[in-house]
Amino acid sequence: MNPRGFRMRWPDFTSARRFGRTTTDQVTLWTLGVCAALLLPLLVLILGLVIHLVLGRAHGVMPGDWILYPWTSGRIIPWPWFGTREACLFALLGGGVLVGLLEVWAQWLFNRAVHRAASDVVVRFQAEIHRQAYRLGSSDLLGGLRSPPELLATQTVAVLHRGLVSWWRAVPYAVVAILALVLMALAVNVWLALVVLLSGILVRQVYSVIAARAARRSLVSEQAAEAAWQKLLESLRLIPLVTGYGLPETPGRPLGEMLEQYRAAQMRRDDQRAAHGPTLLLLLVLAVAYVLLVAGLSPSVTVAGLGVLTTAVIVASFPAARLSGVAEAAAAADQAAGELFAYLRRTPAVQNLGSAVPIDRLVDSIRFEEVTLANAAGDKLLDAFDLTIAARQRVGILSTDPSVALALAGLLMRLYDPAAGRVLFDGYDIATATLETVRGQALIVPADGMLFDGTVQENITCGDAGFTMLQISDAAKQARAQSFILELPHGFATPLGTDGRQLDSGQAFCLGLARALIRNPSVLVVEEPDARLDRPAKQRLKEALRWAGADRTLVVIPTRLSTLRALDKIVLIHDGKVQAEGTHRELLKSSRLYRYLNVVRFRGIRSVS
Repeated sequence: MNPRGFRMRWPDFTSARRFGRTTTDQVTLWTLGVCAALLLPLLVLILGLVIHLVLGRAHGVMPGDWILYPWTSGRIIPWPWFGTREACLFALLGGGVLVGLLEVWAQWLFNRAVHRAASDVVVRFQAEIHRQAYRLGSSDLLGGLRSPPELLATQTVAVLHRGLVSWWRAVPYAVVAILALVLMALAVNVWLALVVLLSGILVRQVYSVIAARAARRSLVSEQAAEAAWQKLLESLRLIPLVTGYGLPETPGRPLGEMLEQYRAAQMRRDDQRAAHGPTLLLLLVLAVAYVLLVAGLSPSVTVAGLGVLTTAVIVASFPAARLSGVAEAAAAADQAAGELFAYLRRTPAVQNLGSAVPIDRLVDSIRFEEVTLANAAGDKLLDAFDLTIAARQRVGILSTDPSVALALAGLLMRLYDPAAGRVLFDGYDIATATLETVRGQALIVPADGMLFDGTVQENITCGDAGFTMLQISDAAKQARAQSFILELPHGFATPLGTDGRQLDSGQAFCLGLARALIRNPSVLVVEEPDARLDRPAKQRLKEALRWAGADRTLVVIPTRLSTLRALDKIVLIHDGKVQAEGTHRELLKSSRLYRYLNVVRFRGIRSVS
């Protein structure tokens, strides 16, 4: 194994392994891994001593002068520390149990250290993802991320965690254990150890080749069986034709021939699968027979030495299994680490200019002048787009591509700047205004309310202690949330849990609306929920939107026909431009595209007279 080669092969994974870890952390991990690995050959050594002691008794060695055969030198050396075989046996077994307990303890400490080290790296990444998400601003409405931050902080770091655990369990533990056990096997008998190792490698390679060929043949048989099965299904589908025309049998190939073809394909597939186990067993039998033949012909190999050698090789196969999956896990973790580092290297799409100045409340109009905007794939969402929205007007944005409406909403809050053109508040280009004042004047209410784990009051105030209870209550009343809040077990102090699971979709939206209204923005963008609502919920939503539009500019992304009727103006966007604008009644008369969208999205057209 070449760690340096691995580092060159997976650079992002290598950087991730060092992410926030200290030298002490690395030394601790290596120390525990090496200790756990070196205890394995010590256990094998004790096993060899026990075997030799037992065999010495079988050959009539006297209790007072029993000897141990040292496999390293080939000489017989007395062992004078214990006078009887029984004392030696108890001493060896006791030492073996003690070493076994130490191995279990070392393995536990090492595995715990591996998982803690991996978790530490993952937690540091998650903390950086949260900080970066805060720096970048709100969620990306243009699809600029291959993975949104919530997926990066969960699924992507989980892949990295698996890769880290797999790597650290292999390096150092598996590598050191294999080296130590192989050296022990070589110390018993170099040539026999090489025979055993090469036999094991040969068995693995031959079996891999045979299994790969069998898998390819099995796939062909599987496809043949599937084709035969489809013909049988087709025969069943033709039964009405047979009975309707009075045919003696289904047209085409005889049923018996199709069944035989299907049975033969299935048997070929099953035979190929069934041969895997016996093939491996045959290879192992041949390898064992060859090793025993070599051992039997060698005059310097003892039974105890052969036991130590074979045990060392068998035990080495377990850490070797850990190494076998490292490459795949590291490759997946390298890709995950690359995504994480790419996200952490991103710069905010918009920033305050050095000459940025604050803006006041909107009093006249919002204007989009020749605005061009594209998504992350380069597809134009807005193309030389022009639109004027009067202050305190209730406007609906309807687009053939639903993502366009959300993208336009992001421009109002300056989550990103247009590629060309300007967005003007009262004639002032918001690209030259401070982000704080732009986002203080323009807020969005998402369809799901975007609730978090906390009380109702905390969800409205977002933890801001500057709001009084009277302001909180007034905002809830305007959003038509007061009535159902007071019905909750603890009113405003009721904990909602993640995503506000105690509330239905309409209630969650009204709570999100109250959060926006308490901040009194001059421009409010509302993404209307599209979930099915009962009649009281629909009425509550209608009243909430009416109050939300009082004395402010309301931009709605509608999902209900009643909302379309209540708006002062509806803007229809197609191919990045304004296709038509007017009231619901006017557009039903003048725009064929609008009538079509009413049918497919809003379930019908009412009278236009």
